Amino acid sequence: MFIVFFFYTTLTVNLNIIAALESNLVPPSQKHLLSPASIPNRIRGSKTAVAIEQSMIMTTWGCKLSLLLLYDKLTFGLSNRYIVKVVTLYVIISFTTMEILYFGVWCRPFNQYWAVPVENDQCATKFNHMIINAIFNMSSDLMILCIPLPLLLACQLPKGKKLILTSVFGLGIFVVSLYFTFLSLHWLNVLSILAAALNKYFSFCDPFSHVWEIWYMREASMAVYVANMPMLWSLSRQLFGLQSFFGRASRPKEAFVDKATINPCKSLYENANPFMGFEANHIDDLGMEDGDTS
Repeated sequence: MFIVFFFYTTLTVNLNIIAALESNLVPPSQKHLLSPASIPNRIRGSKTAVAIEQSMIMTTWGCKLSLLLLYDKLTFGLSNRYIVKVVTLYVIISFTTMEILYFGVWCRPFNQYWAVPVENDQCATKFNHMIINAIFNMSSDLMILCIPLPLLLACQLPKGKKLILTSVFGLGIFVVSLYFTFLSLHWLNVLSILAAALNKYFSFCDPFSHVWEIWYMREASMAVYVANMPMLWSLSRQLFGLQSFFGRASRPKEAFVDKATINPCKSLYENANPFMGFEANHIDDLGMEDGDTS
């Protein structure tokens, strides 16, 4: 996540820089209006746009990998851990494919990305890249969302606590279209979905507009927020001495745990807690004893 913060900071700085610059994002009907005096400024702005795009990709995909690392820990000892590995492989392949297309296919030669004026509008609008980005972003986020929800829904908890847990771990989805908003009823998740959807909406509907700069910042910020949200409860407990979400239990800490009989709900909590380690004495029965598979 520290690497993600680096690219997120780079994205923020460059978005502030490009706000004072122009770029080669000029409609074909207005290219004849370009003045020689404005070209150096536009070249600098276009180079900054390339840095912004790469920082955005690194931030978004870095958040995905951070969540997948968390989910790999959550599903330790559970039968569906292989799903995390499959989704991780898909995220890596999608990232690699997208970068190969960006650097080697969509705009050749590469310096056309900051040429003024461009010979191919694709180098300025990055339209094909945006389509591939949207497809990989939506599909990978839906996969990430589906990893923890079955385990959470299987927990024998009161509906109120189950809803809270489901909402927290369901925050893994931050770039999907508005058609999937029914998957979450929680304001933070909905805001992240709206930010990403509106970003793509403005990019596709008016590829020569500069409105994308605002929505890149909003989408990236929501991605960082939701990627860190599952960790905040454990950190808050450590800092402020808050009570465990599951309450206290009288059972002593066990020296050995049979992986085949792990309570999935307890496993989610225990494995997700990076600040306190295994705390069996802080977890209640959750409606079934260890080893009870009924």
